[in-house]
Formats: sequence, structure tokens, C-alpha cells
Amino acid sequence: MTNVTNEDRLSANDTYKLYLYHCIIFAIIRHLVSNVELKMPTSISSEHAIALPLAADCVWRKMRQYGDLSWAMDAGIEEVEPVGSGIGMVRKVRMTGMSEWIHERLVAMDEDAMSFSYVIDGDGWPGLKDYVATAKVVPGDEGCRLRWLVHAKVEEEEVDELQAGLDAMAEGIVTLFADQFEAE
Repeated sequence: MTNVTNEDRLSANDTYKLYLYHCIIFAIIRHLVSNVELKMPTSISSEHAIALPLAADCVWRKMRQYGDLSWAMDAGIEEVEPVGSGIGMVRKVRMTGMSEWIHERLVAMDEDAMSFSYVIDGDGWPGLKDYVATAKVVPGDEGCRLRWLVHAKVEEEEVDELQAGLDAMAEGIVTLFADQFEAE
């Protein structure tokens, strides 16, 4: 058993000081936390589809070539660099006037459902976080439909502006992709 001397014990005054110190720290932390406004990102999404008078498998053969964006080079894409292959591959895209690459990572490919999904790693597009896009070819009686569905998170104050941008992006991607078949 250890002997505790009077010098080792806290005096009532010291104990009271420690208690006050802890109360003050707790009050400061509580004040800081209660004054913090937690901003939760808002999810936005957009979908655009277009009918094509072509067999679904014909459209899918071109669309499944994830690293090939030759159909979109006239739409402000300066350079495309595919890295890897299959699920996990990255399609590095540099837009005209941008110095940074956008890294689009393939996260799913379903040959039977004729669809793929990709995410944009990092910041990618200004204001958009957790960007996920799914492209799908849907067979029909008189051709097929090409669908593009996009989700992202944005700050509350930017919802209207970025929703309009996401809508335009989904429509633009589908239209550009469909246009390549008219050129053939």
C-alpha cells in the first residue's frame, strides 16, 4: 500500500479551482458548439433521355467504350486520357480553359442491363460534390432510349444555379452522344 502524504493531496482550494476550470472549459465548448451552424449538403439530380431509331445493342457497343469521348470533343473537351481498364478505370478529362483534370472513375458496368455508372473523384466540377452518373440504353419497339441520370450534392445556397447546370449537362451529354449516330 502506498502512503499518501499531505503534499500529495489536493487542497480543497485546489479541488475547487480544478472544478471551476472544468466548468469554464465546458461552458466555452458548449457555447462554441451551440453557435455553429451545421450545413448539410443538399442532393440534386437530373435525368435526360432521348429516343434513337437504332437497335439498343448498336448504341450500347459505342457507349460501353468508357474511355472513348471522341463524340464529345467538339463540346469543350480539350483532352481525354484513359487510365486502366474495366471497373475502377479513370477517364481523365481536361476541359478547354481548365488547367486541372477531371477524374471520372468507372464504378459499375452491366453488360446485360446495358448501363454503366461513374463518379467524379475529388472536386471535379466546381460546386458539385459526390457526383454520380448512370448511363443506360433501354431497348424499345422502334429503336431504343438513351438515359443519363446524374446525382450530386451542393450547398443549399447554390441549389437553383447548380440544378440548372446539372440539367443542362445531362441534356447536353445525351444529345452529343446521340448526334454521333446521325453523322454516320
